[in-house]
Amino acid sequence: MSIIQKFSENVTKTPNKTALIAGNTVLTYRQLACQVSSISHNLLAKGVKKGDHVAVLLPNSIEFVIVMLVAANIGIVLVPHNMTLGSNALSRALQAADIKHVFAWNGLITDLRLVFDDELAQNGLLIAVGGDVDGCTDFNALLSGDQEYRLANHNINPEQAYILTMTSGSTGDPKPIVLSQGVKEKRAEAAIELYEVCADDVVLVATPMYHSLAERLVLIPLMSGGTSVILESYTARKWIDEVIAREVSFSIIVSSQLKQILADLTSNRRSLDSLRCLVSSSERLPDSVRKEMKHVLTCEFHECYGASEIAIATNLNHRSVQNASVGTAAPKVEIQILRDDGTLAMVGEVGEILCKTPMLFSGYYKKTPETASSMRGEYFCTGDVGKLDKDGYLTFLGRKKDIIITGGINIYPKDIEDVLNSHHSVAECAVIPLPDDILGERLTAVVVAEAGEQIVERQLQRLCARELADYQQPRHYIISQILPKNAMGKVMKQAIISQFTHKVSAGAS
Repeated sequence: MSIIQKFSENVTKTPNKTALIAGNTVLTYRQLACQVSSISHNLLAKGVKKGDHVAVLLPNSIEFVIVMLVAANIGIVLVPHNMTLGSNALSRALQAADIKHVFAWNGLITDLRLVFDDELAQNGLLIAVGGDVDGCTDFNALLSGDQEYRLANHNINPEQAYILTMTSGSTGDPKPIVLSQGVKEKRAEAAIELYEVCADDVVLVATPMYHSLAERLVLIPLMSGGTSVILESYTARKWIDEVIAREVSFSIIVSSQLKQILADLTSNRRSLDSLRCLVSSSERLPDSVRKEMKHVLTCEFHECYGASEIAIATNLNHRSVQNASVGTAAPKVEIQILRDDGTLAMVGEVGEILCKTPMLFSGYYKKTPETASSMRGEYFCTGDVGKLDKDGYLTFLGRKKDIIITGGINIYPKDIEDVLNSHHSVAECAVIPLPDDILGERLTAVVVAEAGEQIVERQLQRLCARELADYQQPRHYIISQILPKNAMGKVMKQAIISQFTHKVSAGAS
């Protein structure tokens, strides 16, 4: 059964139940279905065809969800983008994905027109959301017309592309990840099964909806008959307020958000009694945060590892298991560790993490060589480094490209970062290689102070001397105000290296 068929089934069963909440807007299943029906009908009437690629430049919103369901209904292919992309990056992204039409927030239209090529402007639709714009199709106007237009009536092939998730290759050029309707449905169903999501759940979406994690979270309740709550803009306080006000029972958030939420809950002594299950995704949680969250939360608390190409690969239930891993393989998923020489690693041996899963992406759009090089048989090569223990628990050690080699020894920054993050004065850190005239590369720790704390370098040196081997000792410390991160909260190490290279060369700290 397809995404739209499962949604339609819930429309029939519980038409008056709340399906979607965003800010002050609340839609029942019937109301949401009517809006999806109307826009589907009007887009087809305007010449939009199955398979057309449609860019989406929208904030977390009701409209974004409607567009997702419209795409599932009539078979258009969505290409969501970060709204803050610069004009050059946006132009490259539009060209890389062969965009035919665009849904865009009205405030972006002027800049967007600067990167539109003439063919797209003449033959495609530019649909303004959030307010009417001269020369554009108004989103609200697409809501008019036949409210009884039927859903799930377009014979969508599950292998057809549904969403192209934008990422970048090693050159920085756009590398769209193709996700089919069938795979997106499988990913939602896998999460429903793994975390026992049902029609009684209220699910909160708090990560950017142009990313596959948030898209999956939107679909989970709409396919299982629950209620989806969209957080239009994230802060820890807003997230907590929404959980309490909406009686949220399930969510997946990224680790950087969880650290902020923990700090707010601890300082303001608030409880999240409605939560049944909370999952941390993206980067691995520091051990100190893991331990504190188990005391602060009364619900099931999980941590998962995955990637946009494979979705969830492993899961760890912190209530039943206490170790430093990211868990064991999720149902129907297989994990292998590959040595640099291409042979399979033994138990406890470090290598690249490979994953075989029924939730695998369909490839990188129009990038056959990159797709082929990312696979080893049926296994996806994640580019991440880790090791498996005898019980199948995966320890994540970071990105393969982040490994630092000193004197022929591989240094895994995650090992050092875990030690530094355990110090009470450190909020977060990143260990990177910076140029050194004598050593070639100097092992450098960039640290951010915890609020109200002062970092004393000598204390960190003593901690590392006690907990780490000689070759793992940072040779230089830089105190920074922030660490640059992407929208999913992952630290951008190459940006840090670029930022501080000149400072180290000048001997600054």
